[in-house]
Amino acid sequence: MTIGNIIDALEEEGILFWRDARFKKSQESAVMIAGSEDKTVTVIRECHLVGDTFTRFICPRAILFLAAFSKKLVIPDWSSFGADITHLFEKIKHIESGENAQCIPIFRDANHSKIWGLSTLDLQH
Repeated sequence: MTIGNIIDALEEEGILFWRDARFKKSQESAVMIAGSEDKTVTVIRECHLVGDTFTRFICPRAILFLAAFSKKLVIPDWSSFGADITHLFEKIKHIESGENAQCIPIFRDANHSKIWGLSTLDLQH
């Protein structure tokens, strides 16, 4: 199993490993495991995890890895959720009427013509 295999599996669950600060120690471990001067993402992704290297990579955020891989995040089936959201967005994207919510300044001041995003309590994106 490689670091890339695990990162890909996380992304399938909506977790963006390299952009998620909760994985900082695992990110640092990945760079150390690569052990090369050329610490590009490609080199890191290809590193095999066995025994001690697997433990060093997973342990800093073991509970979060476990939650993601056992479908215990806020949205357990990210790919179905993504398909549903895409379908709904396609149905309503032509609507231009309405106003921004006024109760929260960041929503009130946002440019409503911009594409929106979604993040869960588990920081699935």
